Amino acid sequence: MYGLKNLKFKPLAIGLQYNALKRGDVDTADVFSTDAQLTQTKLVLLEDTKHIFGFQNVAPVVSRKVLQEQGPGFAQTINGVSAKLTVEAMRSMNAAVDIDKKQPREVARQFLEANQLT
Repeated sequence: MYGLKNLKFKPLAIGLQYNALKRGDVDTADVFSTDAQLTQTKLVLLEDTKHIFGFQNVAPVVSRKVLQEQGPGFAQTINGVSAKLTVEAMRSMNAAVDIDKKQPREVARQFLEANQLT
């Protein structure tokens, strides 16, 4: 695929790949682009130019019943939030919760306020 040879595959549970990289147990790892750990490491994210890895984009899903109950403003709000949820924004918020141990509710509130979504 990328012309690599003599590779050994080492399965790791999600979240363990960063310590494995730090220890030198693995040379490369599959990570999520929104992982909090990426804010604190000197790792290099490689581009998947052959599109081997699937995308895992955030997509809001709402039942028709809820949408009808909440009205059109609800969809506008959700779409407004979704438009601001960049990879960098999600990585930063994940770091605030996972690394800085802030409360998810507070991190979300700060995101909404910073983006004039409240």
